[in-house]
Amino acid sequence: MYTNRHPFVIETYILFESTDPKSLYELFSFFYGCFLFFRRFKTIFKKLCVSFNKE
Repeated sequence: MYTNRHPFVIETYILFESTDPKSLYELFSFFYGCFLFFRRFKTIFKKLCVSFNKE
């Protein structure tokens, strides 16, 4: 049925088919943590660039 699809799509489909709210919440918090980390890293990187440009 899903043989011609990408394995990641199948795994995601299986993950969302198993209606365990705890695992879905863990997945969401993981992606949200990555998002926050990249946003914080971007602001730090901007501050570093500004400090390098001042010199």
